[in-house]
Amino acid sequence: MSLAYVYARLATKNPQQGGPIAYAGEISPAFGFQTGVLYYHANWIGNLAIGITAVSYLSTFFPALNNPIPAGIACIAIVWLFTFINMLGGAWVSRLTTIGLFLVLIPVVLTAVAGWHWFDIATYHANWNTSTTTDSHAIVKSILLCLWAFVGVESAAVSTGMVKNPKRTVPLATMLGTALAGIIYIAATQVIAGMFPASVMASSGADSDCKNIG
Repeated sequence: MSLAYVYARLATKNPQQGGPIAYAGEISPAFGFQTGVLYYHANWIGNLAIGITAVSYLSTFFPALNNPIPAGIACIAIVWLFTFINMLGGAWVSRLTTIGLFLVLIPVVLTAVAGWHWFDIATYHANWNTSTTTDSHAIVKSILLCLWAFVGVESAAVSTGMVKNPKRTVPLATMLGTALAGIIYIAATQVIAGMFPASVMASSGADSDCKNIG
């Protein structure tokens, strides 16, 4: 939320297309270039991870995707499909993300609400810390993984030059989006932690494997 607040304030005081890249460039062109290169790499690596995850989920319905070659082709196709949509412009991206948001929220919210029926407190306690370290060390090691869920907190700031009234729209989108995502995903993950043993979750290609729900 602190990072989201920084982007929200910057969008209010000095709205610039490019978000963190533009703001880093205000300090130094070298910082702007470095931020742009790293942001580019972070995004294409992240897009590949999302593509691989999507193929993993689709393999439940299309078993052929369990084979490396079809899975690789499907992953490449997914990445290029979304690349093509981005090339069509911001309006197409906005429509796609809106549809995607609702489609993603349906199973996540259902899990957060209905998952309590399968919640087991003993499983939850067993999953609390499966490492051999102390709780504090386990938290530190998992911080980067938790931050992955919030990759994109800067997205509204990056699109400042393409939205109407950015001084109002960008702060609202950044703060409300981050807060709602945090609440929904924390609720869903806590329920899931009490539904499945950690070993089952670690070996599952689809994280909320409904086939395991009795």
